[in-house]
Order: sequence, then C-alpha cells, then structure tokens
Amino acid sequence: MMGFLFCLIAMALLQWFTPYWWWIMLVPLIWTLMQGTSFRGSFFVGAASAGVLWLVAALWQWSTTAQIVADRVAHMLAVGSDISLILLTFAFAVLAAGFAGATGYLLRNALFPPKAAEA
Repeated sequence: MMGFLFCLIAMALLQWFTPYWWWIMLVPLIWTLMQGTSFRGSFFVGAASAGVLWLVAALWQWSTTAQIVADRVAHMLAVGSDISLILLTFAFAVLAAGFAGATGYLLRNALFPPKAAEA
C-alpha cells in the first residue's frame, strides 16, 4: 500500500510539473528496485498506481472540456468512441507501469541476489 501511494503521488506531481509521460514507468521501476518484495507485488504497485492516475486524469479532462479532442483522436485512430480511447490508454498505462515495476524487482534480484538460507 505504501508503494502504491508513493508511486501515485510521485507520478502525479512529476506529470503535473513536467511535460513527460514516461514517469509512469520510471517511478515504479525505481520504487521496486529499492523496495520491491515480490514479482506480483511489484507488478501491482506499478499497474495500479499508473492505472488509477491515468484513468482519473483522463476522465477528469474528458468531463471538463476535452470531449471534442478525445472524440476526434478516437475517430482518427479508429478505436470507436472517446470512451474506448480512454480505456485503451488506461490499458497501455497499466501494462507499461506494471512491467516497469516487475522489471525493477527483477533488476534488484539480478544486481543484489537474495542470500540463500544456510542449512
């Protein structure tokens, strides 16, 4: 839960103050590189935090003024409706951040292998 909240807040602040979208991959990668305890948990931290962030941001923008732009982009990409576009970007954010979190955990195990229990 701590990792989810840290990643969610860090990604939100970084995306608010910088023009880069790839924070959704870098933040979970760094967090799980330092604090990851399991592959599944690391994937979940990245996937859930980025998914919540992007879904809330997309729905907020869509509900205020971006319906026209979203509809035009959805038509241009031939994904159907603007809601389909929101769900598609949500899915990409979840997968990208989830795999980044899992990569951080695997990288941690590769660089600092866990010590085998002595019998």
